[in-house]
Amino acid sequence: MKKLSRLISAIEEKDYYLARSIVIGYANQSYRLAKEAVEYIKENAPQIFDEHDEELYPIDGDQESFDQAYWDDLTSDLMHNFSIERVDHMLRVLRKIRLTDDKESESQKTDNSYIPYAMLIGSAVLLAAVLILWMKRS
Repeated sequence: MKKLSRLISAIEEKDYYLARSIVIGYANQSYRLAKEAVEYIKENAPQIFDEHDEELYPIDGDQESFDQAYWDDLTSDLMHNFSIERVDHMLRVLRKIRLTDDKESESQKTDNSYIPYAMLIGSAVLLAAVLILWMKRS
């Protein structure tokens, strides 16, 4: 439970707004960590959850709409309506986005394998330029 220590502390201090923020922060880091945090809250602090407000903050079940913009809206909605339904939906969206991101990053690894070398060469050129300017000033 050490990795959930910030969440547990916020719950013990009854700072539920902070606890919500921490869960969203965990979700931005890792699906597994977010899932563990949600399970902890369900078992130990269900009072954190709001009654679900579908009318004010509708949930879109269309997985094709699950992208970064949807994620940003969802996390904002969670701060205003932290319901069990919305939190469970967050985990579904997160799983979909993470799988998509992982596939995209795999394709970028093969397409952009030259980037580290380009950065190294660019850094060397910049360092050389700085040294030349410094030597001219001396």
